[in-house]
Amino acid sequence: MTHSRGAALILVLMVTGILGLLMLSIGLTSRGYVDQARALQERAEATLVLRSRESAVIYTLLTSQWIPDPQERAVHPYLSRWNFRGDPFEVDGARFRLQDEAGLFALPQPGQRLEEFSYLLQEIGLPAEKAAAATLQFKQLLEPNGADKRAWTPVQSFGELRSALGLPDAAFERLEQVATLYPVQLFNPITAPPEVLAVRYRGVSRDAVLDLRARGELSLKSLYDLTGEGISDFTTAYPGAALRLEIAVKVGSVALRRESRWVIEPYADLPVRLTETRDRNGAEGAR
Repeated sequence: MTHSRGAALILVLMVTGILGLLMLSIGLTSRGYVDQARALQERAEATLVLRSRESAVIYTLLTSQWIPDPQERAVHPYLSRWNFRGDPFEVDGARFRLQDEAGLFALPQPGQRLEEFSYLLQEIGLPAEKAAAATLQFKQLLEPNGADKRAWTPVQSFGELRSALGLPDAAFERLEQVATLYPVQLFNPITAPPEVLAVRYRGVSRDAVLDLRARGELSLKSLYDLTGEGISDFTTAYPGAALRLEIAVKVGSVALRRESRWVIEPYADLPVRLTETRDRNGAEGAR
């Protein structure tokens, strides 16, 4: 009788243990499903927030003066915070960066001089000898057969440069931020990154130019007073039609970032053109 009771007790304990393990497994599995569902929900919400903020800023660019009067600037959430020189600003739970392409360094095309490109590489952190070597590689990319001008080809994407120049990742990422392949006709010193200002006005301390801009006093006239460079038909104080837009949002544990390039011409037959997109967690594409 005692042995039977002991065996029964052991059997009960075994069954109880098995049931406990089964319930634990079910609990962990259920928790995993809940976590997955929450992550999917947060990602969907983040995507919705990102796309809606993108639509809002593009609509504002289409319908508002980019350099508004003080009264309008004071009441509009985007107009009161935005700039076109790539400095981050936040509106409605999203972080934005707007960069005027006219303020960037226009990468040389076949037949153009490359000295300023070499200076730019030094400004983004490359030693002089490495900048010279990368400039030579860039020339060979543009003019693969030397004097045979029929073989000269323009650079079509930064992807070509990444493999051809062999720059460190940090230097290449900065080059991509301060240079453009878009065919800009005008240069805007008001929206230019510091490295581009340093290349453009090598005889003047770029800090002096940046100090003027930080005080809100940088204009074509003040720039002329500082640099002595005359105002030309190829210099402007207003952002051009081509803009880079970066939006970053975070919902719960999900962070999304989208980089895009737009051409905004409100009075054109096609007022908005999306030319390139790149999602932080997705593939790069062009349209």
